[in-house]
Amino acid sequence: MKTFKGDFKILNEYQASSRKNFPLGTDYSFDYTYDKGIMLYIGDDYLESTISFKAFIKDFTLSTTVTLSKAKQVSGQEIDVKGVGISYSVSLSIPALSVDDAMVNAGRLEELDRIVGGGLLGYSALEYKKASERPKRVLLSNLIHNGLYKEKHHIQYFSQVKKYGAKCYFFGNSYSVDTTMGFFEYEDKLWPKAYDLKLDLSVDAEFDVNGDTSIIRGFDEDMSHNNYYSISDVRTWPFGVS
Repeated sequence: MKTFKGDFKILNEYQASSRKNFPLGTDYSFDYTYDKGIMLYIGDDYLESTISFKAFIKDFTLSTTVTLSKAKQVSGQEIDVKGVGISYSVSLSIPALSVDDAMVNAGRLEELDRIVGGGLLGYSALEYKKASERPKRVLLSNLIHNGLYKEKHHIQYFSQVKKYGAKCYFFGNSYSVDTTMGFFEYEDKLWPKAYDLKLDLSVDAEFDVNGDTSIIRGFDEDMSHNNYYSISDVRTWPFGVS
């Protein structure tokens, strides 16, 4: 069995990018978003791999949908809650201020396609489908997390992405080149100076956070404790407010 691993070392590094070993320049926009703690991290538990993007947010939507069903009772018709769905829709602008940054952005987007698609090689169509259906960890400061991100953290390890990231299914992933920003011309190739990335994510409200706690449980029928919160509700989702 083979699993995909990123060919670009920087894709899975968490430190700021102004390192001396970059021959093509430095990128202060990466350093700015890292210092502010507003990087977007997408991790895969199976691959133990993470991709990071500078989070210049263009659009952010959090939706909670309640699915109802009607049941016929002896006393009349009753409405039951069939399920609760939570989804994120996020649009980012990903700029590059140097050629090396533009090349790395392209590499990040390539690896994102592979991770969303399952990240597996040499599998049958059915196995590939199952791999692509695995949820991923998504962390974006206090905007997308599992309720445990209650203060700023400098993310340095995959274990932190796993600890704080929300488990999300990807049902939409697209990016486009912002042609108004132009291109870098380097070694007979064109490298976009900016991308627009759009992610559509679905979160299962029943995912465990740390064994017996979930991101959202609502209020408890027993109104005598925890200010009416369920004892299994993390209480700090979605924005880390305690």
